[in-house]
Amino acid sequence: ETPDVRLRIQHAPRALEVTSPKAGMSFLVLFLPSASPSGKNLAGKPLAAIIMDDMGHSREVAQAVMELPLPVTLAIIPDEEHAEWTARLARQRGREILAHVPMQPLGKANPGARALRTDISDQENLARLRWHLQRVPGAVGVNNHMGSRFTADGRRMALVLAELRRYGLFFVDSRTSGSSVGYRTARNLGVASAGRDVFLDNERQVGKILGQIDALLAKAGKQGSAVAICHPYPETLAALRQAAPRFRARGVELVPVRLLLDK
Repeated sequence: ETPDVRLRIQHAPRALEVTSPKAGMSFLVLFLPSASPSGKNLAGKPLAAIIMDDMGHSREVAQAVMELPLPVTLAIIPDEEHAEWTARLARQRGREILAHVPMQPLGKANPGARALRTDISDQENLARLRWHLQRVPGAVGVNNHMGSRFTADGRRMALVLAELRRYGLFFVDSRTSGSSVGYRTARNLGVASAGRDVFLDNERQVGKILGQIDALLAKAGKQGSAVAICHPYPETLAALRQAAPRFRARGVELVPVRLLLDK
């Protein structure tokens, strides 16, 4: 059951006031303003962002990600046990944070009990979205966890994206399937957005992951910018520990994803 939480927009700084009458608690969730897409021209260099999905399940993994030589963006699953702790740690270290919101996939994979779904009401989807947002304090944007079915539903994606726009949050389409309309719908609604260009670790071998990092760098060089998604697998962390010289050799700057948004 979705908890009884009530939200109120606070202005300057932008925040949500989250009140739980049952628990007798009220607290603020702050959102940092998203940057303009002018960051794509930073010093004339090609730019890349790496989003580390599926964070929040382990404090040890969060610490390991913080120690990487590359400043990756953390996408934190709100339902995970250490979601709020991970968000606090990331803020202390100056890392960009996304709420990695579970959405209904095709097939039988389980996205979690509070996933956004095509077979529940709009009101319930919005209540779940707000719950996810208050679990990841300091998030500046959202990307989808799973979601191959939900992100293909234009009407429901428009509902979610309009809500993100109210809170000044951006959306990164993980593009878990070719049928996703998330990025296109965000653009149509004027929601700052980006789309995933490369998955780094579909194959969990260090050499393969380094090859995908090279593909990211090549795409950034060709397009001017590119976005990659990966996961906190041991093999991925090992590859990222070796990757900094590749960025320098290609002249690609690794930046927060908020600098790569389209509007």
